[in-house]
Amino acid sequence: MLVPICVLAIAPDNSFESRTSHYLVESFANMLDPAVLGSEAWKEWTQRVHAIDSRCLDAFQGKGNLHACNDAIKELEETYRRVKKEADR
Repeated sequence: MLVPICVLAIAPDNSFESRTSHYLVESFANMLDPAVLGSEAWKEWTQRVHAIDSRCLDAFQGKGNLHACNDAIKELEETYRRVKKEADR
């Protein structure tokens, strides 16, 4: 499954607005069993999503390079797999 690591929208003032937390944490949580939301994997997922969000925004604005975040992206992928495994139980 392909999962985004960042969701951005264009705000009325033409700046970029992060919608990452809304979609990758809040909306995702609504799809999961409450037991999953209490797991260490879910806690780690939310922490990692929030940690990489500003780096993604910087990259999108040309102020950063996501290639410098390969380790963080890999860790996020591994954490997603753990959340999915919890959800599949």
